[in-house]
Amino acid sequence: MIILKNIKEFCFNVATLFGMGEVWGKSVLATIVSFPIIILGRFFYDVLPINIFLWIICILFLLSLIILYLAINFITEKDKSCIVLNKTIGMIFVFIGVTLRTKLVITGFVMFHIVALIAPYIFYRVFNRKIETLPAHVGIIFGNIIYGIICNIFLKLLAWIAL
Repeated sequence: MIILKNIKEFCFNVATLFGMGEVWGKSVLATIVSFPIIILGRFFYDVLPINIFLWIICILFLLSLIILYLAINFITEKDKSCIVLNKTIGMIFVFIGVTLRTKLVITGFVMFHIVALIAPYIFYRVFNRKIETLPAHVGIIFGNIIYGIICNIFLKLLAWIAL
């Protein structure tokens, strides 16, 4: 039982990016943390064979989902807004397959935060419930991933129009 508690506590620390989720401006800081990960991913994409790269990405993505799920279950009494790993993952989704140019990076960064601010309100107006209240913590885990995919589509359209 102690081992399971330690695993959940470790997952909580990772999901809050080792305490970053408890400071002011946590969403912006969590998305800034994603940029070194994005650049490192771009490097591995260029160096590794594509099938190995995709397997690594899939394994890391599933591992992060497990970490998020265990962390959310660990903090039943605490505020779930301190979990910021989902914002980092959402920002990574913004730049999948997008050329990393300065204007696109700034646009993607700003667009992600605007969508993350507006989308929960739209979800509430359409479905009459908060996205965080979906069963099995789906809204907390996948909300920012969906926002990242939406921004990715718009960013690719902007890059296509600009060319």
